[in-house]
Amino acid sequence: MSRSGTSARRPATSPGATWSVPVEATARLLAGTRAHDVPVSRLRQQVNACTQNPGTTGQFGCYGNMYDPTLDSSGRIARITALHHS
Repeated sequence: MSRSGTSARRPATSPGATWSVPVEATARLLAGTRAHDVPVSRLRQQVNACTQNPGTTGQFGCYGNMYDPTLDSSGRIARITALHHS
């Protein structure tokens, strides 16, 4: 996930896809089934921890690295929310 710039050309559902998340975007992570608003910088930390060392994620869980992006009218990510699944 990059800090700014253009989005990758491949679909976000493909393995290894990258998304451009603007600094002004909002993020929501899960602690159990409860959602918490967090800065995008914390989302980045969580994604990195979940993909590199899942035992170091702190209060938030890793749920298969599934996220639901909400886009603005320009197609940029305005909000990204972690999804819970079992």
